[in-house]
Amino acid sequence: MLVIIQAFLAGIMHLIILNQDYQIFPLFNSTVFTRITGLFLFIVPLISLFLVKRLFTLSEQETIAETQDAFIDNINKLFTTIRGQRHDFIHHVQVMYSMLENDQLQEAKSYMENLLGEIQSVSKTIKLKDPVLSALFNTKRTIAERLCITLDVKQDTPLDGLKLKPYEIVKIFGNLIDNAMEAVSDEPIEFRNVAVSLKKIAFVFVFEVVNPRPLINSSEFDKLFEPNYTTKENHSGLGLAVVKQLVDQIGGEIIVNSSEEKGTSFSVVIPVK
Repeated sequence: MLVIIQAFLAGIMHLIILNQDYQIFPLFNSTVFTRITGLFLFIVPLISLFLVKRLFTLSEQETIAETQDAFIDNINKLFTTIRGQRHDFIHHVQVMYSMLENDQLQEAKSYMENLLGEIQSVSKTIKLKDPVLSALFNTKRTIAERLCITLDVKQDTPLDGLKLKPYEIVKIFGNLIDNAMEAVSDEPIEFRNVAVSLKKIAFVFVFEVVNPRPLINSSEFDKLFEPNYTTKENHSGLGLAVVKQLVDQIGGEIIVNSSEEKGTSFSVVIPVK
């Protein structure tokens, strides 16, 4: 409506200018009318700018709220996992006690090693240096375990100086990890692993998500980031497009590689502030 009003006022001003030469419309000879039209033509763009800025602010606030909800959900799932382990602890103790009582030392040792492995899996996630990523990776690890996928995460540097807001980090990593886990979900068990690394090299951050299979033909690299492009059934094909848009906005770059030796990797390179 504001654009239409601006166009209407601009048309009137154009007629006023023409009327000065041809005197077609007597009404337009009024100085007051001319001044009012000019004033509105000046005010309406200012209102438009204010409303556009307001719309962008509301959109960003909505995105932040959605990410905060996802973050809280991740934390709740983390607590649920820990509570579940504590709840099961008494049962594990009873089983090990029974084994020791019956001199089944080797069985008790094997049982304890498996139990410790499960606990360390959660502990490793908690010890990551960034709380947002800790919650995100823990949730993804829980999902990966249900799908019999191994998710390895390595963070070598804090995220100080990163040109990304927390909800943007969640969007980038969440989409890349989901994409990688979906890719390996139909692969044989030896290929069902996803490796995530966060490191800083000179003046850039490098985030990398790698899955050993399936491989991608280099001719398809550019298509991967097109909206709605997907090789999976019942998949929106929007995840990588969202990642590309975010990375482009901050002057970053996404590099795709796929080879027999190293598998398929998506590397996000972001300049330090």
